[in-house]
Amino acid sequence: MDINTLKILLIEDNSADADWIGEILIEEHLTKSKQASPQVDLKHVKRVQSALQLIAQNDFDVILLDLSLPDSQGIDSIAQVKQEAPELPIVVLTALDDESIAIQSVRQGAQDYLVKGRFEGELLIRSIYYAIERQRTEATLRQQAEREKLMKKMSDRIRQSLELKEILNTTVDEVRHFLQADRVVIYRCESDQPGEVIAESITLNFHQAEESIVLNSQNLFHQLSANLEQFNLELAKAQAVQAIDDTITHRQDDIYVLAESQIRAILTLPIWQTQSNQHLQTKADFGTQLRNELEKHSVLTTNSVPVLFGAKQEKIEQFKPSSLLQEPSAVVSRRGSFDQLWGMLVAQNYHHPRQWQNWEIDFLQQLATQVAIAIQQSELYTQLQIANRQLEQLAILDGLTGLANRRYFDRILDNEWHRLIREQKPLSLILCDIDYFKAYNDTYGHPEGDRCLQKVAQILKTAVKRPADLVTRYGGEEFALILPDTNAEGALVVANFILKQVRKLRIPHQASEICNYVTLSIGTATKIPNSHLVVEHLVKMSDDALYQAKKQGRNQIIQYQTCC
Repeated sequence: MDINTLKILLIEDNSADADWIGEILIEEHLTKSKQASPQVDLKHVKRVQSALQLIAQNDFDVILLDLSLPDSQGIDSIAQVKQEAPELPIVVLTALDDESIAIQSVRQGAQDYLVKGRFEGELLIRSIYYAIERQRTEATLRQQAEREKLMKKMSDRIRQSLELKEILNTTVDEVRHFLQADRVVIYRCESDQPGEVIAESITLNFHQAEESIVLNSQNLFHQLSANLEQFNLELAKAQAVQAIDDTITHRQDDIYVLAESQIRAILTLPIWQTQSNQHLQTKADFGTQLRNELEKHSVLTTNSVPVLFGAKQEKIEQFKPSSLLQEPSAVVSRRGSFDQLWGMLVAQNYHHPRQWQNWEIDFLQQLATQVAIAIQQSELYTQLQIANRQLEQLAILDGLTGLANRRYFDRILDNEWHRLIREQKPLSLILCDIDYFKAYNDTYGHPEGDRCLQKVAQILKTAVKRPADLVTRYGGEEFALILPDTNAEGALVVANFILKQVRKLRIPHQASEICNYVTLSIGTATKIPNSHLVVEHLVKMSDDALYQAKKQGRNQIIQYQTCC
């Protein structure tokens, strides 16, 4: 136990007993003096109230307490002292040889119970040391439990969201309140603008009163950003948390810059993002894999989405508490061999120095690991969203033409039918079919047939102007256009545009029985939807019109209302 002077408060109303206890402590000290025994500083009072006043004014290591005092009796004496100084160890010295009282004393918070006249100096000293050590152990365990509870609480708040901005804003708020710092910021090192402040928490009153200081601080980091690549390189080489208690007394050139910006104390924690050779995959790799899946027309699940950032966390080497006591700036964290500097968490104090405690840095180091995990989860979630959007495109788009597919056609047509039932507005449907397309494929080959489909699809895309209109590949060489809130005349205008534009393409088609170029047969139908009919009724109307166009010689438009 590293104690140079053992500060003891003796609460004893019997002067003879007090003198005796003082003598055996001094005698024991003299006996052990050759073994570098600590000095004994003994203060004696006769009443609990006097003791409480001394406790408030002094830093004692242990209290020796009699249970029979003029202003307090028995267990009440322990309770009064514990209320004033819950962390001070108490050794009961009493003439009461009562086992039940001894047990009650320990339960009340006393570390030991000695009966007067039955112990000597060596036993008393040993009991005092035991009481101090046990009290410190209990306090350490209690603080550890409280910190673990706080860590869980803070981690839960940080990881409640998958949105990166919310995660980082919660982090800086939690850390600022935890440290009671003036300002906490997160700088992003892995970004298009490295060194950019992406999250900040600042004391409201401080912000109102010290805007110039904040501005100076921001200007400082803009200045640092000019050489941020080198700055980050040096930080990566250090692989460390930087804790500066006082920028004025810290003798380094870059710290003088901090002092000039009125930053008096600063704590910088790197946020490392672990990368595993087995899990790391670039966005290009991700896109390649997804495209391969699309080409195979397979459906991706969440499990098959590649992991962009490995969830495995390299174990962070624990720092030695003595290191921070030896140097104002201490190495407290080592990164894994595959870690990458993602950003920096920076806490700042202005006007006054701040002694950063070892346990605070250790706590924030653990929190930074939790933040890194939350960041990885957020970025993975973002990639999953991108994948889901691409998968949604796969579900609704035709891979050859880029138009909506038949599945999406069915969904949108049904939705528009029910919407227009409520609004009682017309819904038009156009069905198009490339004339003699099988003969085209047989003559020119399927690759050329695919190019023909793509050219026709481009014409169809230019035929619609409104966001609600939809062009789809209905199947094979057939196309369909859904035109909500469009009457028969409007549908006919669109159909004529399509027919004319395809004719202008003059795509050779020697196997056609009606023309030397590719042509279309088109059927249109219009209906104001009602609850007595189903949407398939409109599809049948358009199909019947298309059938009539083919029957009457192809390369023409038939509108359902005029022929049926």
